[in-house]
Amino acid sequence: MFTRTGGASDTFQLTDSPGDAVQYPVLRSDGVTVTSTFKGLTPGVQYTFSWTGSNVCGTSGPTESPAFTPGFAPALKGTPTSPATKGKPYRFVLAVRGDPTPKVTVTAGHLPPGLHISATGVISGTPTTLGTYSATVTAYNGVGFQGNEPPATDSFTIRVVHRGT
Repeated sequence: MFTRTGGASDTFQLTDSPGDAVQYPVLRSDGVTVTSTFKGLTPGVQYTFSWTGSNVCGTSGPTESPAFTPGFAPALKGTPTSPATKGKPYRFVLAVRGDPTPKVTVTAGHLPPGLHISATGVISGTPTTLGTYSATVTAYNGVGFQGNEPPATDSFTIRVVHRGT
């Protein structure tokens, strides 16, 4: 049984098949780790669960898990609309969401020379070379079954112009 922290008890499906689910490993007294997969959880809500064990010797008392909060897949949005100026500081912030906080990287193309992107999605620096540069950025946070939730991507173009252009 799952219990929402501070809320009513809820029952959720247990499954052994891969999917969009939370996995929770349990170490048995014989040293074997058994992993349960829980579906139907709400991202951002804190949960605990408890279990009892039964065998020919009787039934154990309930054991409670540590509290955990399922994360949610990354989202990435933003397209630089104004050109960068050669030799002038430039800054553009992409809107990045997810839990845990996604890491943002350039995965195709490249930013103009002199510009870089931070892991949090801030494009900044001072462009040094005129031209038009296309890049694809990816936000990834490893949420999902065994970390294979699809990352978020966005593609854009930044044009570097002369001062006064």
